[in-house]
Amino acid sequence: IHSKGYRIRMKLMSAAVAILVIALLLNSSHWARNWGLFGHPWPSDHRNYNAEVSVPIVWSNLVRHAALHLGVPNDRINTTTLDIIHSALGDLAAIPEATWPNQILRVVFSKHEDYAGNFLHFWALSTSLLGIVLFRRRFQFSTLVVCLVLAIVLGMILYSSILRWDLWASRRHTTFFMLGAPIAAVFISSLGARMPGHFAKLCLILSLPWIFFNETRPIYSDNGQSIFSVGRIAVYFRPLPDLLQGYDGAVEYLEAYKPEEVGIKLDGHQYVYPLRVLVQQKLKNAPKLAHFEVGNASAKLRDGSYYPPYLISTIAPVENLEGVPYTVVWESPPVKDPATQVFVSARLDMVGNRQE
Repeated sequence: IHSKGYRIRMKLMSAAVAILVIALLLNSSHWARNWGLFGHPWPSDHRNYNAEVSVPIVWSNLVRHAALHLGVPNDRINTTTLDIIHSALGDLAAIPEATWPNQILRVVFSKHEDYAGNFLHFWALSTSLLGIVLFRRRFQFSTLVVCLVLAIVLGMILYSSILRWDLWASRRHTTFFMLGAPIAAVFISSLGARMPGHFAKLCLILSLPWIFFNETRPIYSDNGQSIFSVGRIAVYFRPLPDLLQGYDGAVEYLEAYKPEEVGIKLDGHQYVYPLRVLVQQKLKNAPKLAHFEVGNASAKLRDGSYYPPYLISTIAPVENLEGVPYTVVWESPPVKDPATQVFVSARLDMVGNRQE
């Protein structure tokens, strides 16, 4: 005869094994590619990882990650919040061993997809995690719920101990908010039958600014640049409209020559996937895109004996690619931000074969 406690432990173990297997299956191909490239499952860019693991670093990262979700539409309140955080952390507020290069802690209210926080969700999740631990016996929360709480907390600690803090980290917190949604639902439901409905209405109302006035994909815009008034491609390039002009011109230029492969040499922050969409839409033969002069370990995967007939660059005019002569055949008009100017270079032996 199995006791109730034994059955609960078996259910927890079965759930843990199932979660582990699913996670391994979902990530196995990605880890395998990383292993083949870096020799281990994780990318080797040292900028992503803390230089060391220590209690001060974990504490600093936990607080600074929380700060990304504390911005409200009031600069005075945000400044006060930032001052409090600086007082609590001291020198740890800018610890270089755990901070992405050139990043400075700030508390802002943003509707931009790269910087927007989750103010309401953060407080709902934090309160629920604490409430379930403190009032477990009073509200008779199940062991499974408490285990999920501990798993989320340990996950946050592990995340903060490994990865450096940066201003865009709120996007990577989505996993924690998704895992914490059932926890918040359980705790809020325990506060009264009407509380879940009231909280859902509050979430819906407070989400409206990000839905209608999103900085990159607004439903409504005073300047007529909403997602319904501009094309899909223009929405892709909304943060860098000058880059769209350059990419579009480069692809139109190449359309006449129908290349089977086009090399790309882009600045690290430039958009690759919108360029791929432009190429697929405007070049009928959909040439292959290949990165050249890559500044990381993946450069070793390229066949060094082949160089594309054409090269799109946003770094500088390319007239020599790893010793192979090229010549600039097209460039976009000068723009305010030099980083968004685009150049097309052709291999010298291709110039004489082109039909002007």
